[in-house]
Amino acid sequence: MGINDVTDAFDGWLETVTGSRGSGSYVNGRWVAGAPTVLSFSGVVQNANPKDLQVLPEGNRDDEAIKIHTVFELETDDTITYKGLTWLVFNVAKRYIGNYNKAIAVKQ
Repeated sequence: MGINDVTDAFDGWLETVTGSRGSGSYVNGRWVAGAPTVLSFSGVVQNANPKDLQVLPEGNRDDEAIKIHTVFELETDDTITYKGLTWLVFNVAKRYIGNYNKAIAVKQ
């Protein structure tokens, strides 16, 4: 058995996704950006459907979007690269049944 039931169910559909996560800290009350952290994880990537887009801000609901099912801990504002395109993660929802994360990302 794999990491969890969802990982087993998605076997054969998993793809490698790469990206980056910003880092930094506040110095004297100002944000100072640090070197980004490189991300690499496996997940199932699909086109977002109209229901998925409801979690996006109203102005982004017409943008091209994808959804990613993964056990990796994605964060809002992570930037990912998929199929040669750059996507910004807007929403991450923890799914406790199946123990995975569902993220919605918009093409940049």
